Formats: sequence, structure tokens, C-alpha cells
Amino acid sequence: MMLKKIAASLLLTALMSFSLTADAALRAKEALAIAKPEVPQEAVNYQLGVEQGTNVIIARFRNNNTYINYDIRMDAETGALISKDIIGSNYVGSTTVLKTAEDARQIALEAYPDAQDLTISTIKDDVNTYYVAFFNNPKFSEAVLEISPSTGAIGKHLLKYRPVSPTNN
Repeated sequence: MMLKKIAASLLLTALMSFSLTADAALRAKEALAIAKPEVPQEAVNYQLGVEQGTNVIIARFRNNNTYINYDIRMDAETGALISKDIIGSNYVGSTTVLKTAEDARQIALEAYPDAQDLTISTIKDDVNTYYVAFFNNPKFSEAVLEISPSTGAIGKHLLKYRPVSPTNN
């Protein structure tokens, strides 16, 4: 009789483990389906996980042609998008300043034509200089771009999605 109880207990444990694994796989597929439209088609997913100590899922993608990484954060319960970080492989700081703050403004507007409340700051750390653009738009409540003063390349896009209310869906 004791052997039957142990066998039944093991079977129940195995079934529960399977259902948790299946549920986790389903949530992973849902998370990828939410995140994938936020990155270029050629970007591939290479990591999916939960941010430690939070209820936030991070889907990480990389464009292997341009070496640009994309981190998409979303609420694990609702699937609501929280933020998107786009990080290039090059440091934007430079000792050579060929672009002006007005050039940086135009670069930001080319990347985000609907930018509102756009301000440009010049950052100097030791010997390097770079521009930082701050703005918002209908999709992002906060947006920060780091722009190279030498090439005009955007090295980082740090974007915080606007909360979506249930009535706006």
C-alpha cells in the first residue's frame, strides 16, 4: 500500500512539473510574440528570462549583421511593454567633435520624427564628448538617445513605453 502511495505521489509530481513546463513554454512564446514586432525582422532572439526580483520579462535580440542589441521589457502578468533599449556595439564618446548640437537634434528627429519636447545636452566625461537627446512622443513617455559627435551615429536608444490603459486597446 505504501508503495502505491509513493508511486501515485511521484506520478502527480511529474504531471505538475510537466504542466508548469508547458505553461512556462506558452508564456515564453507569448512574450516573444509581443516583443518581436518591436525589433527589426533580421534580429534574432538569444535570451529570454525574468529580471531578478521583479515581475518583468526581458526578451533579448541581436542583429548579427549590425551588432545591435535590443532588450524588450514587459510585464509578466499583462504582457504590457515597459521599455526598449537599443544598444550598438560602438561607444559614442569621441575626442573629435564634427557634429553640432543642432546636427544632433536633426539626427534625433530623423530617427523619431514625432519627437516632442526635444532637448539636446552635451556630455563631457574626461576627454570624451557626446550628445544626449531627451524627448517623448505618442509611443514613448521617456526617450534618451546617445549620439556620437564625430559620426552622428546613435549608440543607444533608451525608450520607456507609455502605459496602455485597458480602454485604449
